[in-house]
Amino acid sequence: MVDLDTLELEVGHGLLSIIDLDRGGELPGRVSALRKQIASELGIVIPAVHLRDNLRLDANEYRIKLRGLDVATGIAYVDRLMALDPSGSTPRLTGVDGLHAKEPAFGLPAIWIFAGDRSRAESAGLTVVDPARS
Repeated sequence: MVDLDTLELEVGHGLLSIIDLDRGGELPGRVSALRKQIASELGIVIPAVHLRDNLRLDANEYRIKLRGLDVATGIAYVDRLMALDPSGSTPRLTGVDGLHAKEPAFGLPAIWIFAGDRSRAESAGLTVVDPARS
């Protein structure tokens, strides 16, 4: 019998820096903190999340698995920030080179922008998050 991890996050090679502690990756610490918060506030113990690379994924692709089955996939960019319109509308940002996308948790329209455009996006009323939180 194959022993499957309950929860897994697989990332393409372009996202390794967010899961690799040796490269300053913040995601392992954030996942641990979130698991502790959920256990403390809700009394639900979330199993450990196995973070790993998968060279079969595109560079910026990630996949979440539950007991070996794919439950979610998405694209993230470590060199960009995700901007969302709090109203749920498609973000509008004139003069910014952005990649249109969907926010992974709720499927809201979003745009991936460069860090240098953050203040412009926030001035336009958009919510901006980094790739490890999106």
